[in-house]
Amino acid sequence: MTCKERFLSAIHFKRPDMPALEYYYTDVGYAEHGEKLQKLYLRYPGDAAPVPSFDVMEMPKPEPGDIDRDGNYLRTEIDEWGTKWEYRIFGRIGCAVEFPLDDWDKLDDYLFPPVFISDPANFTAFQKQAQETGSKYPVRYGIPGLLDRMIALRPFQDVLVDLIQESPELIRLADILTERYTSEVKRALAAGTDIICIGDDYGTGQSLLVSPEIWRKIIQPRLSQIIEPIKNAGKTCCFHSCGYIWDILPDLKRAGADSIWPQLPLYDYRSMASALRELKLSLCIHIDRGELMQHGKPDDVRAEVERVFRAFRPDEGGSWFYFEVDQGFPFENIKALAEAIAVYRK
Repeated sequence: MTCKERFLSAIHFKRPDMPALEYYYTDVGYAEHGEKLQKLYLRYPGDAAPVPSFDVMEMPKPEPGDIDRDGNYLRTEIDEWGTKWEYRIFGRIGCAVEFPLDDWDKLDDYLFPPVFISDPANFTAFQKQAQETGSKYPVRYGIPGLLDRMIALRPFQDVLVDLIQESPELIRLADILTERYTSEVKRALAAGTDIICIGDDYGTGQSLLVSPEIWRKIIQPRLSQIIEPIKNAGKTCCFHSCGYIWDILPDLKRAGADSIWPQLPLYDYRSMASALRELKLSLCIHIDRGELMQHGKPDDVRAEVERVFRAFRPDEGGSWFYFEVDQGFPFENIKALAEAIAVYRK
């Protein structure tokens, strides 16, 4: 099998020739581990994308101006949506600190940025990249979800209140975003995309952010609209959501998701494996990047890989290994994770 065939087989419950592996090549990983990490990626290559070509001197690292007088990383920027972000860990997602729609009175005059792939130059560049790598690797395109975008445009607590009250302004914003994302999905598919990845965090560590009923009423139909062109084109939708989302797993499947990347430590593995196989919703096996990878020992990492393998059986299809290096991972743990996964890929 090619890497692309293996990865798509895993998603669609077809037995791959070996468990599929997806790397997310993080800037913070390169900044902390440099050439050692690059050599590890090259020794144990994955199936979702080629290893980036980095010269040692080109590897990502903080800019000198982003280090404050106490030696801490701190960078701020205003994105194309008008949201001001504060970054305190290099290479990691920041926190929104100023919001262009903190007052609904601003909505009428708000100028939405152009869809990235609607620009002919961006479309051509993405299409060229798809043609260059698409025979070996799956061509993927990612968009944020509705809730994640709304809480970047408007304070988090205000959005939750708006959802509960079904405020007309929030419904209007949700509809505008839905149309934009649907258009973006169609453009990405026209450029040769195999997989559309959508990320929207719906849960806390214990429950959904809002009731299942509110989620189903406001978010689900719009999510279905965004995913519909993907299904009509016979392509794949991979969905990511942090937090406890057990109550809406069947709804995500009905909306059109082919796979789910959840916050796995929040769930009982056997129950999750059984539920997902019944739903035919495949799983991105995401080893705990918090307590385990930062504070565990290599033997703990190896034991966890064996545990998830036995629970989710990526060798049979319906799941695959995911590998992402966050800040503070001892290299011994990273190496143990790569080696433990490699055992099952022989």
